[in-house]
Amino acid sequence: MLHDPLKVRCRYALLVDHFTETADGKPVLVGAFERVLPMPQPNGDIIVSSGFLCVRLEASVAAGTKHELRVSLVDEHGQSFSDWNVNPMEMRPVTEGLGLQAAFSIRLGAIKVPSYGFYCWNIVVDGEVIAQCPMVVQQLVLPS
Repeated sequence: MLHDPLKVRCRYALLVDHFTETADGKPVLVGAFERVLPMPQPNGDIIVSSGFLCVRLEASVAAGTKHELRVSLVDEHGQSFSDWNVNPMEMRPVTEGLGLQAAFSIRLGAIKVPSYGFYCWNIVVDGEVIAQCPMVVQQLVLPS
């Protein structure tokens, strides 16, 4: 199936341990993962507190440069409990002839999740989920 040239598409959405970008815009992603083992909190809270969600989006020039972007963390039942809005998201030409791109990262710092289990980061552009990135939160068992 061909891609609709008027829509934004996701090149990648990854959870990584470390993210940086070179001076010329090249992303450097280290340690891709989907499983998170949060340290136990004294009060019983489950806090995801390390890593980044890194996303690169692409679009044709026909799709335009400004789009509404939202990232939602949802549980296995589709219940959203954390949202980030990036409005407006600006797509920019990177190399002539390759269309438009946009990249962003969200630092996973102190995100409280309700329970251990399966989660998903939904990448929503112009009201449509265009990509998903899984995240499994497992209980860390410390040796006794």
